[in-house]
Order: sequence, then structure tokens, then C-alpha cells
Amino acid sequence: MRRSKVSETVLRHTASWSRCRRPFTSNGNGCFTPINNILSGYSKIVNMCQTRHQQRWYFDSKRVGYKVSEDNHPIKAYIGSCLTSTNDPPSSADGTDFKINFLGTGAGCPSRDRVCSATLLRVHGTSLLLDAAEGVQRQMMHASAPLSSIGHIFITHLHGDHLFGLPGLLLGLQVASRNHVEAGGEGLTVNIYGPPGIYNYVAMSLSLSMSFINSGKIIVTELLGGHADPGYRPNQKQKYRDPRHVNYKEVSRRNLYREVLEQNKDGTWTFEVPSTRGPLSVSAAEVRHVNNVMTFGYVVQEEEHEPAIIVEKARALGVEPSKKYALLKKGVSVESDDGTKIVHPDQVLAKDSHKKTRKFALIGDNCQLSTPMYRLCQDCDVLVHEATLIGPNMAQEAMIRGHSTPETAGKVAKDLNAALLVMNHISARVDPGEGSDVEELARKTNDETSYILAAEDFLELRMPMKGFDRKKKVARSGGESPVGSESANH
Repeated sequence: MRRSKVSETVLRHTASWSRCRRPFTSNGNGCFTPINNILSGYSKIVNMCQTRHQQRWYFDSKRVGYKVSEDNHPIKAYIGSCLTSTNDPPSSADGTDFKINFLGTGAGCPSRDRVCSATLLRVHGTSLLLDAAEGVQRQMMHASAPLSSIGHIFITHLHGDHLFGLPGLLLGLQVASRNHVEAGGEGLTVNIYGPPGIYNYVAMSLSLSMSFINSGKIIVTELLGGHADPGYRPNQKQKYRDPRHVNYKEVSRRNLYREVLEQNKDGTWTFEVPSTRGPLSVSAAEVRHVNNVMTFGYVVQEEEHEPAIIVEKARALGVEPSKKYALLKKGVSVESDDGTKIVHPDQVLAKDSHKKTRKFALIGDNCQLSTPMYRLCQDCDVLVHEATLIGPNMAQEAMIRGHSTPETAGKVAKDLNAALLVMNHISARVDPGEGSDVEELARKTNDETSYILAAEDFLELRMPMKGFDRKKKVARSGGESPVGSESANH
């Protein structure tokens, strides 16, 4: 048997891939060595490559963050890895009920060290996925994030490096839903939020691939009415049908539903996500990316907690437990039960009992924030902002291409008074070990307002119970955006 060109190519590329140049010899008569020997050698190569792969992906907190290697750094205790092998949280860190897993931090296309955008937010037993680039299922497996935990998916915009992993993820969720039903539970419901056209993308992908939603259901909510909304315009002649239009004839699919959410008068969209500790408030607003591509940022915030009443003090003042307590918690004075005096909230409310709610903001690809987006993100604990273009004198190029630089991200974090800036959507030209260089560029424009990190795949950030302390308070005058925002509608 003669050695084929295909076999030679496979062996040559296998050896090259593993960086192993040991020749594959024949048995002397032009034939290959026995197949078990080849498989044994191939197994060793694979094991060697997997080891290198794990070493390359291994997360070391000394590699990320602003002086994170210092033992006394304020946020070191809250940084770790979501990899399975290093998933145990540091003993000194609280906030394990509010975790941010950066599954993908690259831009444009996957690289050896990064996949594209995907961020998993785990809050009070609820998992929210923001963007779903290709390879997101694999990243979730490495991060020990079960598919069945994903109930809400938020897409920032319809560029491939933010949603090409969505169809496969939905089919993976189908398997998880079927297993859930077989175990005696109900089918899973997945909610997807995004710009107009996201429904048709999901429906067409499932239809053309002959994929079916046999278990559970998928609800796709499109956010309508924004500045870049490509929807139907009554007085505008359409030369061709655009699948992003609201009036585009939809592809129907069993257990796949389409809903719409109109924009609020203040230029935002708002909805709630249930969790084990009350609903989470999720808000969205547009940002400027590129023409005709509707792009969002999302802000997730915990429910406001009412202050506690000291029952002993209230009773001593003549107010027994009743509906009056609810008024006192809201800051309303009430009469005592016998009607002889007025009891004021500051007389019965426990000091410092009003729990600070944590705020997380992730802004999609952008070169400029809108005024509504600026207002939503104000004083956030964690700001995730892109830093695509890195290099000298890239500001003008970034504006043309609809992206940001690390310097822009640092300035935005300063203007928003963000406690912690995490930069993602980083160019494939940046190696993981060069994250400190990216952080240094952002610090130049941040004026020591925020802690700064350049994210890597599998970075896990745990937010403390009271949020992150700010390095420096920034005085505010008025509610207008200092980041070059446009009108309230964009």
C-alpha cells in the first residue's frame, strides 16, 4: 500500500501542530507502522497539546489588573478564575452571589488565546448571558456553567462576533431542557433580548438547519423605536425587503415566539428578571457604533431594599406593626395609633440599614455614548467597555470604525464615576501577557478615578456585597453627559 498524499499531509500537519518533528516511519515495505502504534503516538501528542493549552489558558491573578499582585490591593480578593480546575473562590472574598464570568473577550474573530464576546453574569441564582459569540458553549463547559442555568440572553448588536454562537447554544439548551423534563421538571424557557432582526436570525438559522424546538420555549423580544431602528417607515419607499424590518414576513417555528418592547420616553428600555432575592432591574439604551447597526448597552441592578424599622422604638412611640411601617420605610411620617403625636421615619429607622444596590453595566461596541446610556451607567460598580483599537494615534481611526481605544474607555469610566473598569473586545494582536500595557493606556485618561483591568478569557470577578469602593469621588453638576453624547434619543 502506497502512502497517499492525504496521509502525508495529515501526518505533517499533526506533527507541526504539536511542534513535534519526530518522523513517522514505515515498516520497511512502504506501509505504515501498525495502527495502534500510530494511535499511541497521536494520543501522546494530543495529551501534550492539551497540557500546553491548559497552561496557556491557566488564569493567574498576577497577570491581570492594576497592581493585583500586591497583597494589599483592594480588589485582589475579588479576582479569580472561572475555570473548573480553579473555581474555588478565595476565602477572603464575599459577593459570591454576584459573579461576572468573562467567557470571551476578543474582537472580530477568535484567536488562539481569546474567543469573541460572551459575558456570563451570575446573580442570586439567576444567570444572564450578554452576547453569545461562537464557541460560547465550550467556554461555559470550561467554566462549569450548566446550560440549564441560562434563562436570559442579551445581544448588544447583530454583528457576527457577538451572536454567531447563539443558534448552537439554543440547540444545546434543548438537550438540557429535555433532560430536565425527563427528570420530572418542566421544559426550560429562554428569553432573548436584542435589536430588530434578532428574531428572524434565530428563526432562519433554525429553519434552514432543520432544527426543532421540541422541549420548552424560546421567547425573542426585540427592542423597537431607537435612533438606529431599521423598522418599517410608512413614508419611506423600500427598494428591497429587509429582514430587520418589523413588518418583514416572519419564519414561524414551533415553540419560538416573537415579542416587541417599545422605547420609553427617556430613550431607554426597561424590564425585570426574576431572581431568588427579588427581581433584577435590567435597562438598555443605544450607543453609537456604525451606521444602520442598532447597538445597545445593558445595565443590571439589584432591587432597592427598604430600610429596616426598629420595632421596639416604634412601639415605644405608639406605633404597632401595621401598614404604617411601610409608609415609614418610604420616608412618610405617620400618626401614633392613639392619634396623640406624629412619628417621623428618622425616629424609628435603623441607621445604615438601607442596603446599597450593586450596579453592573456592559456597553456594546461603540465610539460614543448616548445621553440615556450615560445616565443609566452613572456611578456603576463595574463598567465593561470595549478597547478594540490599541496603538498610538488611534482615536480618529477608532471613531471612523465605530470602536474605542483604551484611552477612550478610561475617559468614559472617569466621566461615569465607575468604581471598576474592565476592558474587553480586545484585538487579537494583543497577547494575554500584554494586558498591563492596555491598562496603562486607560489610566492616562482616567485620573485615578477607577480601578482598571484588561479582561482575559475565564476571568471571574466577584462583586462585594456593598459594591466596590471608589478610588476618588467625582463631583457632578447637572445630568448631561460629558462624553460627547448626542440627543436624548441617541
